[in-house]
Amino acid sequence: MTSDSTLPPTLLGRIEHFATIYPTKLALSFYTSVPASILSSSSLPKASKSYTYSQLYSTILHLSNTIPSLTSSSPGDRILLVYTPSISFIISFLALIHCGLVPVPVFPPNPLNVKTDAGAFDNIITSSGAKVALTNGEYDKARKLGRLKGSGKFAGSSRVTWYNTSTLSSPPSSPPPPTSTTSHRTTGLCFLQYTSGSTSLPKGVCITMKSLHHNLTSITSALSTSPETKEVSWLPQYHDMGLIGSYLGLLFCGGEGYYMSPMTFIKDPMSCLRLCSIIEGTHIQMPNFAFGLLAKRRKEEVRKGKVRRMDLSTIKHVINAAEPVDRETVDSFIEVFKDDGFNKEAISVTYGLAENTVLVTEGGCGGVNGRMKEGGVVEVIEKWVYGDTSVPPSSEGVRSWCSCGKVSVGNGIIVTIVGSSGEVKDEGVEGEIWVGGDSKADGYYGGVEEEEWNGVTKGEEGREGWLKTGDLGFVYDGELYVTGRSKDLVIVRGKNHYPQDIELTVSQVLNGSYIRPGCVGCFSLAGRGRGGGGDGDDVAVVAEVRGMKELKDAGGGEGLGRTIREEVMRTHGLGLRHVVVVEPRTVPKTSSGKIARSLCKRRFVGKELKVVKGGWSKFEVEEGEEVGGEEGWEGEGEGEGEAEEEWDEAKVAEIRGLSEDEILAKLRGVVGSITGSGPGDVSTDSALTVVMDSMSISQFKGMLEARFYVRVSEGYLFRDDCNLGKLAVAVKEGKAGDDYDMEGGGGEGGGGGGGKVEGPALAPPGLCCTVS
Repeated sequence: MTSDSTLPPTLLGRIEHFATIYPTKLALSFYTSVPASILSSSSLPKASKSYTYSQLYSTILHLSNTIPSLTSSSPGDRILLVYTPSISFIISFLALIHCGLVPVPVFPPNPLNVKTDAGAFDNIITSSGAKVALTNGEYDKARKLGRLKGSGKFAGSSRVTWYNTSTLSSPPSSPPPPTSTTSHRTTGLCFLQYTSGSTSLPKGVCITMKSLHHNLTSITSALSTSPETKEVSWLPQYHDMGLIGSYLGLLFCGGEGYYMSPMTFIKDPMSCLRLCSIIEGTHIQMPNFAFGLLAKRRKEEVRKGKVRRMDLSTIKHVINAAEPVDRETVDSFIEVFKDDGFNKEAISVTYGLAENTVLVTEGGCGGVNGRMKEGGVVEVIEKWVYGDTSVPPSSEGVRSWCSCGKVSVGNGIIVTIVGSSGEVKDEGVEGEIWVGGDSKADGYYGGVEEEEWNGVTKGEEGREGWLKTGDLGFVYDGELYVTGRSKDLVIVRGKNHYPQDIELTVSQVLNGSYIRPGCVGCFSLAGRGRGGGGDGDDVAVVAEVRGMKELKDAGGGEGLGRTIREEVMRTHGLGLRHVVVVEPRTVPKTSSGKIARSLCKRRFVGKELKVVKGGWSKFEVEEGEEVGGEEGWEGEGEGEGEAEEEWDEAKVAEIRGLSEDEILAKLRGVVGSITGSGPGDVSTDSALTVVMDSMSISQFKGMLEARFYVRVSEGYLFRDDCNLGKLAVAVKEGKAGDDYDMEGGGGEGGGGGGGKVEGPALAPPGLCCTVS
């Protein structure tokens, strides 16, 4: 156990300690591919990079001695870390802390198409005051390529000086003595963790040395980690759950870390479980959508008769966090992997936020069914645990809430539920979640919104200094249940509706076959109210369709919109004012893969959504009467990505009748329009992943179907042997003969083509909206 009082109290102190007592032990390793074939050989694929604890500490010292003079930086200066997924990121992060500089991890904006990422990146530069950005060779090459093509000239790129740490010399064989005395400090600012921006613009949370070490101690204690721990993770490094939970927590306990890129997981989800099976992994962390995706992939394997069994019996802890948890999704995961030895008791639902460093509560293994009554009083009907089918799921009028674990995980993190006037709520009554303890961060950088950090409870046990999370929830039997975000709450006729509940209902319409999971946004609009009385907000839903075939089967945009409204009315008793069905891969997400409801709302108001034909429906919401009608604006004329409702045989024949060179010219034009470059600049023999990021590739997939009348699997386009020349042949023949994930494909696959993805892996985390 890492709570041993003999261990150094600081992160860097522990890395130095483990480098001394375990010099040859593996610390970190990174994999670009974990193909299915490893299950037959039972041998670990070669890591693209790996470090022992001795190598890791030597490299940290080397960079710590080099970076300050190279960048002309002084202790306290903020330094951006703009890296594609790699171990280089975490080493630079630790080196900056060692020499007293302040790391600022950021999502790397796509240099070839900066429209979607430039705003957030520029905002972080402005708010942090950073003058220097560190990066690795992979991203630096992509950044320079974008600049040469004229697409990388966003404001932020020229406001910082860039340094490629891959060009720095290797550390000497024996570690140099540290030139800084800051490596073991226990006070002061450690780094800035920017929030995801799901409800507002990203803000820099000031993580102090004190709050980091307190939270790391809490994490290692709650997860029972030790030097025997083997962590497997694909989570993004710049996000708090990935950075602190998966990387720093692993190093704090002296375990072994096995990592991969979010892109590797997205193109081949089973790769993370294969890696667990081969290395006998003990700990893994994922958001809820990943559990559903893995369950779906296993069901597809069963249906095709291509199941490759794994040994998941060594997994002791699987954290489900970072987004709302769905009981059905977790139960499905448990069911399909039970024959692989997975123990359902390993599931642990967790609640956390950057403002408390990361962890707040941990250990949720079930939940309750009940009703929310007047005044936020929760009527609990029954309790349940994951994998237990004896307790039915929620039904009409009954909701199912998932526990996030005990309100005290030890080490002084405490939770209380508070009303709007500061009164502490009784158990079983909803209110805002407030958090106290030494893991609380030191506010937002620049002092914005300071009131969130100094909550004061009233009554006999009143106290100051609470962190007001903005999340709503209640406590039952000593466990925390999160019900929603106060800023996102939809209030109609005095009744609270939680957008995530409505979004889940919409995603499950018509058996979940038509709307992409995790790609629904629900929000309120200032309206005239129900019945014209002005007594509530209008409610809108934006839903992303899976594809054009599904849209046609569901009755087109208007028919699907009506079905969505009817289901929401039946399930929640709420009449939607607007239902907007949009094209695949167009619902806005945060950098951590969550629905960006505020941005979704802004695009709705500004009519900037890419709406399918007939997909904008506006309904009258009157007492006792519901009349549907189409708004009239259909989002047409948007240019690239315009949807086709069906395949016209004459058009299919016309495309198939073109020569491969003619098809290739058209494909280059489409890719050029997506990336913002000219068709002549688009390579025909380079992998698609070299010239487009994951979101662009997913958009391109939809256009292949809509304009070239050929269907390929998502994973096929992410293979390193997939290029435009190959796709031109597929368009000509009407199929890709070696697309193993499509019905009628050429044979058994092995992890999406295997091999290394050549080029910048610019995938955001949790790409729910890019997975069918």
